[in-house]
Amino acid sequence: MQLLRHDDWFAFSLVLAKARELGLTPSRSGQALRTGRTYLVGLWIPHLQTQFSGSVVGQMQQHLNSRGFDVIVRNVDAMDSVPDYSHRNSPWAVEGVLIVDPPEGVIESLKDTMGRDMPVVNMGGNYVTSIDYVGIDNYWGAAKATEHLVKDAGCRKIAFALNEASVTLRRTRYEGVINTARDLGVEVTPLILKNGTMAEAWHATNEYLASHGYPDGVFCSNDSIALAVQSALLRHGIKIPDETAMVGCDGLEFTEFLPVTLTTLELPTSEMCEKAFSFLLNRIEQKSLPKQEAVIKPRLIVRESSSRTRR
Repeated sequence: MQLLRHDDWFAFSLVLAKARELGLTPSRSGQALRTGRTYLVGLWIPHLQTQFSGSVVGQMQQHLNSRGFDVIVRNVDAMDSVPDYSHRNSPWAVEGVLIVDPPEGVIESLKDTMGRDMPVVNMGGNYVTSIDYVGIDNYWGAAKATEHLVKDAGCRKIAFALNEASVTLRRTRYEGVINTARDLGVEVTPLILKNGTMAEAWHATNEYLASHGYPDGVFCSNDSIALAVQSALLRHGIKIPDETAMVGCDGLEFTEFLPVTLTTLELPTSEMCEKAFSFLLNRIEQKSLPKQEAVIKPRLIVRESSSRTRR
């Protein structure tokens, strides 16, 4: 087989035209060998089944595709070890990695496996500061939501519904609620869900009501849990917000269309994805850049579920 010279453009155009006629597409392996680049980025993210994760994946794909990159998505929950996508001429070698809410030890394992110079940006509420990061200030957001329930809605007995993983993975949110309530002299009872499903949240709320009576405030660690909690409260004839004020977290679209529209702590997902994408491109192009850092705050959207005259 005779290889074409790179400057034999007439022959190259004939070959390219014939390839198109046959429906052939360029080989990723060939492109990687020729250019030394794959234009692939790894996106590692937990809880892929959630709307938040789906939103992050969709937005990052749009950003990356706009600059000619493709993305390989990995579920961090299911990772027993860090995959090595670093071999330079492999068709699946990534040029950088984006990690959302990295579990403890994953960053070091990644660097050990894929090389210390692999561009990596981590983001989310559970971020590390040893490398490039775009963090969400979950502590500030949780404190803001708790202050709203206490100071604006007059709550004195708050139930905090969260899944078990949130106690560790997003501990800053947990601490924001507990510490703020303590400082304000308010009782908080954690309602910890093992799996964090809506069905589990619904049943757990019914059990809580049977043993504790109804709280005058509820903070839920995500909007899906809040939907189930609201359903259980309404089923028991509890008036929202007059008897129980509610706040969710994530800022998902459906919260505007619940029987009682939900006050929610909107996560700055779009801004986080845009900054993380920019940081990764910078790091791919200039690996010697100083560390890139950003922390952004959620936004409390007040709706019917917590809008009541302070007691």
